[in-house]
Amino acid sequence: MVELKTPEEIALMREAGRVVAHALEAARQAAAPGRTTADLDRVAAKVIADAGADPLFLGHQPAWAPTPFPGVACVSVNDEIVHGVPSPRRLVDGDVVSVDCDARPGHGLRLRPGPTIAIEPMLVRGGSDGYAHADEGWTVLSDDGTRAAHCEHTVAVTDDGPVVLTLP
Repeated sequence: MVELKTPEEIALMREAGRVVAHALEAARQAAAPGRTTADLDRVAAKVIADAGADPLFLGHQPAWAPTPFPGVACVSVNDEIVHGVPSPRRLVDGDVVSVDCDARPGHGLRLRPGPTIAIEPMLVRGGSDGYAHADEGWTVLSDDGTRAAHCEHTVAVTDDGPVVLTLP
């Protein structure tokens, strides 16, 4: 079932999308050799809290997850495709780092005003469609150990055309 959003709901999502964009930019700026993935999570958490928003990932537990998600942001490194759990892992020069927070799913919709769609391409250098889960049950890894990255934006379909809600 496709849930059509009202203009007011889309405006609220746009406001939240801007908070997410600022949190992701702050995490990007904080990413450096020696920093931990938990450091990046704390940076994103501060931006979200300072904006008076609620982090949607923290404590989220879909049916397939063994435990509630322990962070505000998913921080995936190298062969971790998506859902990386923030940890004491230190970044090193050359790491590929992806950060995600507060996204909404969607797919395969005919473009007419009302729907919102999360576009989240996941790229794996080795080209395999296979994956595995890390021991903590959240982080998705490339099955061949090659580097991976992903990004995400939320788009609303409005009477004036598509609007990217997760840009600053």
